[in-house]
Amino acid sequence: MLFEGRFYVAYDYDTEKNVIEWFCESDEFNSLVIIDEYLRIERYKEMRNDYDCGVGWLTNSSKWGNGHEIFIHERFDKLAEDFIVDNNAVVGFFRG
Repeated sequence: MLFEGRFYVAYDYDTEKNVIEWFCESDEFNSLVIIDEYLRIERYKEMRNDYDCGVGWLTNSSKWGNGHEIFIHERFDKLAEDFIVDNNAVVGFFRG
């Protein structure tokens, strides 16, 4: 699988939070796909603070709406790759 694009690797809470805050403040990307084998969605909901940024699971029916949206997925696979390419998304590999 070949992927060309921007990505972030975060190994601790503070770095993960910095990536989410950067994303929520940026107009560069529509969506952030977080690859997290532990699927810690509540953690990421808390990290977005007061930003108007949705958080949900990445599924076959996921679509970018309006504004910033964060999608959680357990692995970087064809679903994640296609969504990132088709929706002007950035990917974060979070291991913290």
